[in-house]
Amino acid sequence: MRSFIIGTIMLGLLTAAAPAQARKGKKAKTRTYTVQRGDSCWSIALKVYGKGEKYRLIHRYNDLGPLPHILEAGQKLRLPVGGAVPEAKVQWLRKDVLAKAPAMVDWLEATRDMGLWKLYKVTTGKGSSAGIQFEDSSSLQMRERALLVIYGGAASRAKVKRKRANEVVVERGTVRGGLASLDGENDLVVKTPAAKVRLRSTNAQIQVDEKKSSSVSVYDGKAGVAAGGKKVDVPAGFGTQVEKGKKPKKPRRLPAAPKWAADSGDAVVLVLPGGKAGFQGRWQKVKGAARYRVELAKDAKFRFPVVDAQVGAGIQRFEARDLGPGRYYARVAARDSYKLEGRPSKVAKLDIHEISSSRRLVPGPDGDALEVAGLVKLSPPEAAAADLELSINGAPFAAATTPARLSERGLYTLHYRKRGASAVSTVKVRVLKLKVELSAPPAPLAVGGPGGPMTLSLSDERGRPSALPGLSVTAYPGGALTLAQDGPGRHTATVPSPQKYVAKNSVLITRWAAGELRRDRVAVAAPPRPPAPPPPPKPAPYRWHDAPVALESVRKGPGLPARSARPMTGLGTSVFVSQADFTEDIHMRLAFRGEIALLDGDLGFDLDLPVMLVNATLDGANDSDFGDIRVGARYLALDRWGLALSPSLRVTAPSGGYARNRFGTLLEPGLLLEWTWRELLTIGTNQVFIADLAPDFDAALHYAGTYGASVRLGRFSIAAELDTVFGIQEPGLDELTTAVGLGGALRVHLDRARIGLAGGAGLNDDGQRLMGRFSVGLTADLGFDWP
Repeated sequence: MRSFIIGTIMLGLLTAAAPAQARKGKKAKTRTYTVQRGDSCWSIALKVYGKGEKYRLIHRYNDLGPLPHILEAGQKLRLPVGGAVPEAKVQWLRKDVLAKAPAMVDWLEATRDMGLWKLYKVTTGKGSSAGIQFEDSSSLQMRERALLVIYGGAASRAKVKRKRANEVVVERGTVRGGLASLDGENDLVVKTPAAKVRLRSTNAQIQVDEKKSSSVSVYDGKAGVAAGGKKVDVPAGFGTQVEKGKKPKKPRRLPAAPKWAADSGDAVVLVLPGGKAGFQGRWQKVKGAARYRVELAKDAKFRFPVVDAQVGAGIQRFEARDLGPGRYYARVAARDSYKLEGRPSKVAKLDIHEISSSRRLVPGPDGDALEVAGLVKLSPPEAAAADLELSINGAPFAAATTPARLSERGLYTLHYRKRGASAVSTVKVRVLKLKVELSAPPAPLAVGGPGGPMTLSLSDERGRPSALPGLSVTAYPGGALTLAQDGPGRHTATVPSPQKYVAKNSVLITRWAAGELRRDRVAVAAPPRPPAPPPPPKPAPYRWHDAPVALESVRKGPGLPARSARPMTGLGTSVFVSQADFTEDIHMRLAFRGEIALLDGDLGFDLDLPVMLVNATLDGANDSDFGDIRVGARYLALDRWGLALSPSLRVTAPSGGYARNRFGTLLEPGLLLEWTWRELLTIGTNQVFIADLAPDFDAALHYAGTYGASVRLGRFSIAAELDTVFGIQEPGLDELTTAVGLGGALRVHLDRARIGLAGGAGLNDDGQRLMGRFSVGLTADLGFDWP
């Protein structure tokens, strides 16, 4: 009992002492937050602490009255810092920048000074950029279409004092930046899909391309790049590339900083009143550069670029258009084939304002306006350009920061006034028409001769002599002429004679600073020419003998296909699809054929070689049979009056693997007859006797007759054919074979090449058995003159 009482007293003393001890501790550190338009306690807590549920901290440290309370823009709030400081914040941003908390589904529009907590994502859109600053003042600049994830925190907030790095993950795009200084103890770790980069640098660039490869460029300090179990140290002035899933490549020196060309660098650009200006910059080529990155911005730190583009290695210039008055900063950096970017060039400053008159103005006869011939550009004094407005011919006043180019003939009234003032000063300028007269040598110039005199006269429409800047006359051929002053507005020169005859005229082009003024021609005497040799005779077009249809089925009927009576030399191939009579199967037949004509085309030999016969409807469609081989010969016994008569002999070897009743060699003597009219119409017939010499059977006899016609229409020919086969299938049997088939073909003739589409079918039962139910295919032939 005594022990219980003592314990109760001690517990009460400890409980009472706890609030007192808390009151003796330091007060929580706070910061001041200015309410933005549209803010709520929830959105402020989400922005500053990463969780909207922490809005109670805002209520605890601020007297906001009973709920619901409304925050007003500009209102000051006290927010506790303590351990609720974000890992980073959006230091600045441009255009389309979004952020997303890890627990959120939708992206929010990022704002300046927005807190970024662990696993927060930030992305930039097209033409957008953002600056991310960490608690230890390390920072990264995100270029357009970049995406990064915030990880880790600074060592100053760690409970155990040890070195710890800020950490981010760059999933795509380009970031640039580094540590606030190289004197601190913290590193900046940037992870990419391909590598882990530990920066000990204040200025480095990391790019993740569409293939998830990483390029690391270090401009000061150093960086450690690890991937694939290997780490490389990248010193200042070097870079490395890491492909996803591979080890880092050996560090290589970054491309040198480009140097501006002599006519580039710090520049003043002229603009038209109320309009926009353009700027062109050129730089010297950098060895090893594969591309160049060009930046034009309104701030010296290039946070808000107007132009951020990449150009190819063959381009050493860029042009920006539609720039308003003000100061601009331009720089260019070289990138090598590994996408490593070197240090940028010296920053070029661009000031846009107006210039003075480009040409001397003279008073007009009425004394009211100044006059100039052809062209003039005007501007007020350079120092006052930013404060002036200009109106031309009664147009509304606009900023006078661009030169006024007056090139059309007429009177211009220019009103200048200081911005917002009512006092106006007026200048009148009249642009006169320019007259240019050139007297060319009167006689034709002789090749290699002394040349001829030329006079050039310049005046305005009032007849007053004019002096034009950049005046020149160039002869083609001959080059620039030497102009001699021969009085006001008058110049003389000698037009050189050409050293060799090129054309019957030389061309004189007169130019000045504003461009081309006129073109004149000077006659050149042509030397006598030797007679031209007669043109070589054109080769005679290749002559095709229109062939019969030549249908191809699973197997061809005896005596088929028909042949032309006139031998030729050529090669051909064919692919046919057909259906036999005895099955529903579809077959495909591939064959090669060749012909050769000897004895001046009187004797011909031909070969038909079917290399593939496939049943396409079976599972084993890739099992191919070999078709029957046919070898034939024919002799042109008569070729007169368009009539050709040739006896023929053909032997068919039973090499085909398809099923048949007889398996014997076919001996086919025959007679071929054709009549051709003006190479437009060909009518022919083949009459063939067939002896089937099967080794185990008596000889079977057949008779085949084909009757065909072909019409030639330009490059096209149309052929039709009737095929008949009569005979005894087996000797001693009464069964008589009577087969009839019909075929047709359409061919295109391309000189020596001929392609065609052929088809046909058997018309009766025997015809379908011997010639197939149908047959359709493509043919291709190539003719030769040999031998």
